[in-house]
Order: sequence, then C-alpha cells, then structure tokens
Amino acid sequence: MEYGWPVQKRQDHFKELADSKIQEYETKVDFMDGVLLPVWKIPLELPKYRIANGRTASLQLEWLAENKNSPRDFFSNDPEREEVQKVQHELLRKLIEDEDLLRHFMDPKTKIEGFIILDHLGFVINGNRRLCAWRELVNDKPIEFSRYKYITAVVLPIADDRAIDKLEGRLQIEPDIKSDYKWHALANMILDRMTKHKLDEKTVAEFYGLTVAEVRENIEKRSYAEEYLKSRNREGQWSFVTDKDWAFRQLISKRKKIQHASEKKLFEIEVFALMDEASGGSNWSIIGDLHKHHDLIKQKLVEEIPIDDTTIDTSDDLLAEPIRIQEARLAQAIDQVENRPLVRDIIKDTIEMQQVLDKEKDTEKYVFKQLQKANQAIQSALLGTQSPSVSKSGVNSVINSIEEGLMTIKEWASK
Repeated sequence: MEYGWPVQKRQDHFKELADSKIQEYETKVDFMDGVLLPVWKIPLELPKYRIANGRTASLQLEWLAENKNSPRDFFSNDPEREEVQKVQHELLRKLIEDEDLLRHFMDPKTKIEGFIILDHLGFVINGNRRLCAWRELVNDKPIEFSRYKYITAVVLPIADDRAIDKLEGRLQIEPDIKSDYKWHALANMILDRMTKHKLDEKTVAEFYGLTVAEVRENIEKRSYAEEYLKSRNREGQWSFVTDKDWAFRQLISKRKKIQHASEKKLFEIEVFALMDEASGGSNWSIIGDLHKHHDLIKQKLVEEIPIDDTTIDTSDDLLAEPIRIQEARLAQAIDQVENRPLVRDIIKDTIEMQQVLDKEKDTEKYVFKQLQKANQAIQSALLGTQSPSVSKSGVNSVINSIEEGLMTIKEWASK
C-alpha cells in the first residue's frame, strides 16, 4: 500500500491539473474568502494523511504510551515520513472498524458523494477515514473495488495551521457519514489547539461549534481522566476511559458541591474506585448516591479500612485545614490497590442499605423493624464469636456506638 506520493510529485501533479484545466466542477469551500475552487480527480495513492487529525488525537497518545521506545515527537516531527503515515493509517483503520465504514463502501450501491479536502501540500484536511477505507478495499481487492482508484478532491490555497484547524472544526460538525468524536479525542484536540495556537476558550468554542462551558468541561474531564489513568498505571491509554464520560461528568458536578479540599480528594478517590468496575450510563447514578450519603459512607470506611498514621503529602491541596488530616489519611488508605475492591463493596452496600431505609422511614413501625434487623445481625455476630479465626479488631468501638444509640432509643421509647 502506498501512503502518499513524495511532496514534489504531489505538487507537480497539482500544477499539471491546474494547467490542464480539466476539472469535474467548481465548488465554494467555507475557507478564508470562500473562493470557488476546482474539484479534481486524483489517484488514490496521492494524498498524505493529516497527522494533526482531531479524531486520532487520543489514539496517537495511546500509541506513544504503548511504544515507549519511539520518540515523543514521533507524530509531530515529520508528517511526510512513510513510517508515520503507516502508523496513522493503522490508527484510522481502528476508527473505520468501529464505525463499520468498510461495510458501507463495500456495498456496490454506495456512491462516492462529495470530495475530500487537501491542503496545498496534499495533506487530507477532511476525509482521512474515507481515504483509509478506500485504500483498504483497493489493496484487498483491486479489481472489485477499482471504482475507488480515483477520487475527487479540492486543494486549498496556502494557509496557516490555525485557518486549517478552524476549517476542520466546521466541517467535522456537519453530518454525512461522520461519527461523533470520542469524548477524550475531542478533549485532547481542544487542548492541543489551545496550546498550539494560544487560543482562548471562546475562540476554540467557535472553532468546534461548542459553548465555552462545554470547552471547560472537556478540559476538566480530560484532567481527571489523565489523573485516573496515571493512578491505574495506564497513562496514555485513553480507550480505557471511553465508556466513563458520564462518570467524569458526575465527578465534576458533585465534587464542586464539596467545600473542603481533603474531602474533595477523598470523594474523587472513591469515584475512581467505582470506575474500576461499573461502566455505562445508568450505572454512574451511584456517584450521585455516593455524594448524597458521603458522611455515612466515610464513617463506614473509617470503621473497616485500616488507616496508618502516615505522613501526609502537603504538596497536594489536601491540607486546606489542619482538622482534615484524618480525612487525608483515609484518602491515602482507600487508594491502596489492595483496598479498592473493599471500598467499592462498602460504598455499594451502604448506599443499598440507605435506599432501603429511605423507603421504610415513613412507615409506622420503622423503628421496630430496624431494631429487629439489628437484633438479627447481633445474633449472627454471636455465632461468629465461637470461631477462633474471627478478628476482634474494632469490635469494642462498634459495641460502644450501638450502646449509645440504644440508650437514646430507650429514652425516646419511655416518653
């Protein structure tokens, strides 16, 4: 497979086409002054993929994470290199496999509508995935898919990267056979464009048809996702968080309602523990329940998770108030790899129990029913005292708590 002609050969071909004035038709592209541009028929092998393609932003970072011996500027150093173009083709192929584009273009009834857009050097600004699909089909069955050996294209006038990025943003919003960006690909692209072109939030929002609030949310989600991946030794593996978009949204929303820095960090680590297991839409409603019952859940975690008197890292923003040291130590304890499964169980069990209590609390015999359940639990605990392997750790503190509660209920019942 050929991944684009050499630059001089590409430009010579463009000059020949311009001199020949053999064109399919003219079209106006919403670019710079919106001048009419010729639509030409070009060989499938001619274009080069645009390496700064927004849809592959996360895939490139993931590739770099998996190929640690490759230079960090592998994709940015020289987009002309055959090796770089080949890797970009493989990344695009992952996208078209996910989107079933190959099946779409294998259908004999499918017509090539529209055109791909190239910059003045022959890099694809719009149509990278289509180009990848056509190359795959022609490479596999050149006779059957010979209709894709020549494709229509528009070549833009000379322009800077910022103008190209702005055009890409507008075009990718329009529907045809395009799919939505993966959320982290959009977030990585936004951050890249803001950094590269020194764009403010308002300008980048206009680039991609977003609101300023959506731009901020994407950057914030990306920041938490990067932290989550690092904590799981999965740096750069963005596909691991594709299904966690809603979870990060919930984390951002609920975390903002917490006042103290140490409790914010604790909540974040608890959510990360939940993310390790649950996935998808409605499952993330548990994060709202975690926030709602956080004080009770924190109490249960303190009772069941061993907390060492370790030194707290004050370089983080945990210690906004000295009285929160115990909270910071709990956060460190529950973030231990060996404790994460237990943390998930405690959170889910506590929420489930509280949901049952919330349903029953307005019934006439609520107190009686809860005491019955407590009595059954105590009878079960009595059986456990007969086993020599059962630990006594923490038992007395729980008994003291039960006795205090019973005294209060006795006083209430006697009135």
